[in-house]
Amino acid sequence: MGLIRKFKNVPSYWFQVPWCVPDWGWREFRTTMATLLTGSVRQGPMADRFAGEIKELLGRRFAVPVSRGREAIWLALRALNVGASDEVILPSYVCASVLDAVIQAGANPVFADIDESLHVTARSVERAITAKTRCAIIPHLFGNTAPVDKIEAMLRTRRIALIDDAAQSLGARRSGRPIGSFGEFGVVCGGPAKPLAGPAGGLLLTDDPDFYANALRNRLQSEGTSLVLRRMLAFWFWRRFRRYTILLGIVAERLRGSGPEPPACEPRTASNLDAAVLCDQLDRLPETRQKREHVARQLEQVLQPLSWRVINDLGPDAIPLKLVVLLPDNGPELQTAVKELASAGIECQGGYTPCHWNVRVSEGIQLQNTEALWARVLCFPIERPLKDTRPLIRFVQMWSREASKEHLSASKS
Repeated sequence: MGLIRKFKNVPSYWFQVPWCVPDWGWREFRTTMATLLTGSVRQGPMADRFAGEIKELLGRRFAVPVSRGREAIWLALRALNVGASDEVILPSYVCASVLDAVIQAGANPVFADIDESLHVTARSVERAITAKTRCAIIPHLFGNTAPVDKIEAMLRTRRIALIDDAAQSLGARRSGRPIGSFGEFGVVCGGPAKPLAGPAGGLLLTDDPDFYANALRNRLQSEGTSLVLRRMLAFWFWRRFRRYTILLGIVAERLRGSGPEPPACEPRTASNLDAAVLCDQLDRLPETRQKREHVARQLEQVLQPLSWRVINDLGPDAIPLKLVVLLPDNGPELQTAVKELASAGIECQGGYTPCHWNVRVSEGIQLQNTEALWARVLCFPIERPLKDTRPLIRFVQMWSREASKEHLSASKS
């Protein structure tokens, strides 16, 4: 009976729109096969080509290819000579890999609160500054942009370095400048939920020759060929064809259990194969942006009767990554919405769990917005079009009725 219960709900995991399916096609397939056949999986010219194209896009002078975004952040902190007694400001509402990089560099993380855009503000960053602050990391989430222009101006007067993390918003702009071009360092990387969809690969960018020289003093090793190949093939199988392989993945996980997260590995340089795929993704970024914006607007229109607040900026200066909504205080709860939307054929997820719950927080730091908002963030995948909107429309109608009942009950009381 226990085994039956484990697999009872498995057939429900068949999604019309699965989570984080990269927009890969024949171009990425040709790239993968070409590097395999030529034996250039690990080393080759593509990392330098990727660095050159991103430098031109962002107007940066120098770039260091790395395997992952967190390694670029770690390298930036090393280039700044950030040490054990130094503090680095970052949002608590962010991917845990950003915090991992700060801890791996030996620095003390200090968290700044977010507003309803889910980003830090110049004021919240300023409140987190102490005499020990050496650097602030400003990520841009879900294709939107943080007020990095105002934060840059504020930090410059205090001679505090800025890392402009463009991992989730490459291609977006703020005050006429591309995201990734602000501050002393910019960070770009690939990932399944990023504008450049890929299993790995990234860059640390800077305009300062001294910082660049400092970064190069940390000699990065190459990843092994077998590791790069396994990761790329797994990305093809589990990500590109997720709609068909998700059931197999769920069965495997329930048989063996999820297990602990693997420990962070030593920083590595970008492989030729990863960089080549990211070059393909960069070439088609305008096309990908247009497709995602179309799906995001389609979803936004269907969800309109619910009056849920859409966080996304779908204007020309943003780069749609997910359609992100903020659930109302009176419900539905996040997990209820995720479950009901799964029944409608859409594999939604929540946002990030606050990082400050896992580390010691400095006295006096208030993260009220982070703690109030994080469990209300609901993300819709927009990599694939919603061909049949009827199940989603039924979901909207159901929750519209629930909201009306709630409003009527509140009025009577």
